[in-house]
Amino acid sequence: MGTVTGLKCRECGREYDIRPIYMCEYCFGPLGVEYNMERAGKIMTRKRIRNGPHSLWRYRDLLPLESETPVDLHAGFTPLARADRLAKRIGIKNLYLKNECFNPTDSVKDRMVSVAVSKALEFKYDTVACASAGNMSLSLAAHAAAAGLRCVIFQSARQDATRMTGGGVYGAEVVNVDGTPAEVNQLCADAAARSRWAFINVHLRPFYAEGAKTIAFEIAEQMGYYLPGHVIAPMASGAMLAGMARGFREIRALGLVRGPETKISGAQAHGCSPIVKAFDEKTTVIRSVTPDTTIKSLSVGNPADGAYALQAIRDTGGFATCSNDRAIMECVRMLAETEGVYADPAGGAAIMALRTLLERKRIRVNEQVVLIIPARGATTPDPAETAARKPRTIPPSMAALKELLEGMGGAFGG
Repeated sequence: MGTVTGLKCRECGREYDIRPIYMCEYCFGPLGVEYNMERAGKIMTRKRIRNGPHSLWRYRDLLPLESETPVDLHAGFTPLARADRLAKRIGIKNLYLKNECFNPTDSVKDRMVSVAVSKALEFKYDTVACASAGNMSLSLAAHAAAAGLRCVIFQSARQDATRMTGGGVYGAEVVNVDGTPAEVNQLCADAAARSRWAFINVHLRPFYAEGAKTIAFEIAEQMGYYLPGHVIAPMASGAMLAGMARGFREIRALGLVRGPETKISGAQAHGCSPIVKAFDEKTTVIRSVTPDTTIKSLSVGNPADGAYALQAIRDTGGFATCSNDRAIMECVRMLAETEGVYADPAGGAAIMALRTLLERKRIRVNEQVVLIIPARGATTPDPAETAARKPRTIPPSMAALKELLEGMGGAFGG
């Protein structure tokens, strides 16, 4: 007997049986998965977690799966490591990186997709699909291949094609649509209503969202079940941050953790910051914007989970902040130079948020802070040139080499 009790509308509270639906039939609010927390508290012990698989499925007692065989490419169980060199550069003492680059397709999306594709199998779908030209599509293609499912990926032909090169390697059918990303999303919404395909961020969204909370479970476990003071995460749709907040609430409800409640702060790019704007204006209304940023992984102008991310930030006493693209990319380079981690620009946004909050004295210098690094930089090559050091050209002579090294502050000949 599992712990899942059904689906529940996050707005009006109406309850539904577990099935592939994502929207309340009465108020059109989003649905979320509900659990019997009393039963979960009896079976989900520290020992049971420790003896589980080295993936997000070590927390399966609070994941919405009935089958004993999830689609497991070993997503999750990513490192939580001290970042002392970065901390020294920024001016903080206790800094950690939750490094999602170590997921099977190099991004945090593997957590959500692993859960969603596992549910697609349970619901007996034979085709999974999504609209994405980034990390979600790559993850879906890989998990679909492992599950033996057909995969269809829709992307805008007006975007840089280099952002989606891996899906076809896994056997996915990639469909270029001659339209804007918004038009692609609308096409997929229409297709979702008329096909027997499982659009993972439509039909399976309640289950997809559950994967994000395992980040919080892992942070708690990796810190000896004593929660950090502050976690900073980038925000696009807001699903990752909202999911983490739910994870911290659930693991606290189980009685497994100690310490005060963790503050959760969110970071966006200045050119696409609807959640930050709502936070600054002290409103609950998140107004859609047209993205104007080169940070494609943060270019979600109408964040589906934005209201829940905003609520999580406020409920935990966190903050929302945004930065310009140049500052974000400088932080990408800073992370690579200090810790050897080449992050997606969204990770740079989290670092820049930390710097901003330190300057505003919203975070103490000795506070324990965890930064979420959601993806590897190589998965989003389009802005990489602005982060990398430019090569320097010299003639093939020792004199020129000596002059170059001396100009860089180095000594020729060691």
